[in-house]
Amino acid sequence: MWQENSQIANPHRIYPGERIRLLRRAGLQKISEKKTAVVPPTLENLIHYDYSALDRVGFIRKQPVAPHGAIFKVLETKEMISKDDIVYIRPEGDSKLVTGKRYTIYRTLKPIRDRFNNEYIGIQHLLTGVVEITQVQPNYVIGTVIESYRPIILEDKLMPYYRRIPEIILKDSPKGLEGKIIEAED
Repeated sequence: MWQENSQIANPHRIYPGERIRLLRRAGLQKISEKKTAVVPPTLENLIHYDYSALDRVGFIRKQPVAPHGAIFKVLETKEMISKDDIVYIRPEGDSKLVTGKRYTIYRTLKPIRDRFNNEYIGIQHLLTGVVEITQVQPNYVIGTVIESYRPIILEDKLMPYYRRIPEIILKDSPKGLEGKIIEAED
């Protein structure tokens, strides 16, 4: 390019309004536009239920989730901890609580048994909110409650936060799938 523009001594000093010549080189290949086939979405893939409160729904497991920590104190004396409250967290196990990371606050309820045959089903995990870690100290961690789904109390536990996609695709159930209502969450 500089061979064609000998009036420019230093290519770093091209100023607005200066004229330069840009010539096309022979033999350049034209970039072909490839058309990729776009599969149109089917009606079955578009029908879904938008459940925005999905992050608040708890779950039942045979064994309880191993907690990463537990809330042991709130900055101000309160009966119930809620959004924007500063909480003190006691780390548990080998888990490291990281500054800036979010954790789901939960508590476990009494073991659930089948009403008809008394068979053990599991332990209910009730999700109560989300906390963001703001400071890590040697023996404790400080966090801010950024979401409160229901009252948060002392000794509520922490597990890693995973955002759930609120779109539930409506489709037929697999053959042989059966279920029953165990009990209400709250």
